[in-house]
Amino acid sequence: MVPVGWGVLAIVGWLWALAMLVVCALRGLHIDSTTQEVAIVSVTLELLLPSAPLTLVAVWRRRWALAAVSAVALTCLIVWEGPVLYPVAHAPAAIGTARIRLFDANVAQDNFDLTGIASEIASDRPDVVSLEELTPPAMASLDRSGVLERYKWRLVRASYGAGGMGVWADVPLTGVALWTAGFGQVEIDAWLHPDGTPPVRLDVVHVYAPVGHDEPADWRAQLARVASHLQHEPRPLLVAGDFNATSDDGPFQRILSLGLDDAAVLAGRGWEMTWPRNQAWVIPYMRIDHVLLSTGLTVTDYRLGIGAGSDHRPVIVGIAFTR
Repeated sequence: MVPVGWGVLAIVGWLWALAMLVVCALRGLHIDSTTQEVAIVSVTLELLLPSAPLTLVAVWRRRWALAAVSAVALTCLIVWEGPVLYPVAHAPAAIGTARIRLFDANVAQDNFDLTGIASEIASDRPDVVSLEELTPPAMASLDRSGVLERYKWRLVRASYGAGGMGVWADVPLTGVALWTAGFGQVEIDAWLHPDGTPPVRLDVVHVYAPVGHDEPADWRAQLARVASHLQHEPRPLLVAGDFNATSDDGPFQRILSLGLDDAAVLAGRGWEMTWPRNQAWVIPYMRIDHVLLSTGLTVTDYRLGIGAGSDHRPVIVGIAFTR
């Protein structure tokens, strides 16, 4: 006779296992036509994590059918998330002594006091600073801090809403230009000229969040335009920004397929999440802010900042050159 408690747990286990199969189908088939579907795919990792203990319990209780179904989700978890979560740095070896230190952050369009972020920039002393969702009041806050005064080269386009951006560099920055990924969102590209090295192409990217009735389609269109733009950019190429997409999202995978590597993954830090950082009792559970590197570049160090006042954690990356 089966105890009532185990019978109830078996039912719950089956419901969860079937739900995980739905997650696997959405992620595997890149189904992202609604905000809800995009959200599910973007948290594939968190949703599939329970498949590991569920498989073990099902085997222990000799629920072979349940164990087999749960094992499918566990296999998907290992295949899809294993390479991203690999906890050991495996970046190509650097050559030479030239280094670029990049500080990238979405400062949040409703964050008008960037005192905390200015302090982080002052402490890290990056060679390049790129900011997304930069508003005029936020820019005024940075100006008052004086933290960006030492950067000789810059392009700033502060605006209300989510479309403002800026890039600052204390290495020569030439050919700085704006282009649009559509729907009013501008992006920045330029040439960085570190001393004693070939020039590096720099792209700073922001893609709007796929939230709302029409937004998933707009989000896919923006990411497709970003992919098309990056495909034709010269190499070596350094890309930074808020993509509003995780490594599980199909449109972002297409960007990676252009020969770009995620600095977090190369550094063995793909498990560190950048958003949201400002919700009570909720730890960041998505990595939607990325620094991408083409062949010819490698990561020497990687960490996340605090991002006071924003819902994003800054990404701070040390970049060097390879053969």
